[in-house]
Amino acid sequence: MLTSRGSHYANVNSLPDASLVIFIVAGATLQWWSFIWFTVFAFLIDSIAFNSLDIQGINFSFIYLMLIPAYLALWIGGFSARHLLNGTLLGYSKFFLASMAGTLVYELIASGSFYIWSENSDPTLGKFLSQELIYAPIIFASSAFWTVAFIATDKVYRIQKQLRPVNAFPLE
Repeated sequence: MLTSRGSHYANVNSLPDASLVIFIVAGATLQWWSFIWFTVFAFLIDSIAFNSLDIQGINFSFIYLMLIPAYLALWIGGFSARHLLNGTLLGYSKFFLASMAGTLVYELIASGSFYIWSENSDPTLGKFLSQELIYAPIIFASSAFWTVAFIATDKVYRIQKQLRPVNAFPLE
């Protein structure tokens, strides 16, 4: 998350932001408290970036706190899709769709709350959707990239696990 989180420490040539899929994968593979850990970590990264790197344009306000339910939507999406990580093409396809659905809910909560409560004088659905057409494709592309990377890694792990003899690395 630290190496890919937005423009804090990255540049145009860097990896896409992995934060969203990290929450999805954590929900699918880790215990419930992973949500708390990753949320604190994301806030810590942003706090350090906003304060020490003097990143302009974003501050910690109640709008920023809307990332908590947005991240929770991702984590719950991963948790509810954990059974789809069964090593089959159908399972992986459904997990990918669940990841994109989680990304959609995240985007509606995070961007929607920012749009509604920002200094926008006259928020309308039409204006919000026109902004989403500009910024959402980047979010979905990043989420799709990391979801495919996770699925590929999961598949390679499963293949390697099947091919490795049971006592390949004895501890004695």
